[in-house]
Amino acid sequence: MTKKINIEFLFFDDKVCGRCKTTEDFLNEALEEFKQLHTGVEVMIKRQKLSKEDIKKSPTILLDNVDVELYLSPNFAQKSDNCPDCSCLIGQSVFCRTYGNNENLSKEQILEALEKHLKKLSY
Repeated sequence: MTKKINIEFLFFDDKVCGRCKTTEDFLNEALEEFKQLHTGVEVMIKRQKLSKEDIKKSPTILLDNVDVELYLSPNFAQKSDNCPDCSCLIGQSVFCRTYGNNENLSKEQILEALEKHLKKLSY
């Protein structure tokens, strides 16, 4: 039986916002490596542009509707910080999502979350 992982990448802007672009780049790099390691796993990715009202969720990666940060931090609490790029786009100060003490998840963190998610699917 083929295992499937549905990934959803939620973002506000993928052209100007460095936080969103970097997160998507790291996601793509992690997926490339993950697919090489797990050739029998089908991975589907959906990109969803968020509205101004949902900007605090940007950027977010969901694995079968589970936030990747839940695989990385037992004390999960979504955080946000001022995003100069999105503030410039909107014309007012806005706060976008951050991960712990970092603005972005690293490729290694995304890969770790994918591996933990795959193990969860195996049970």
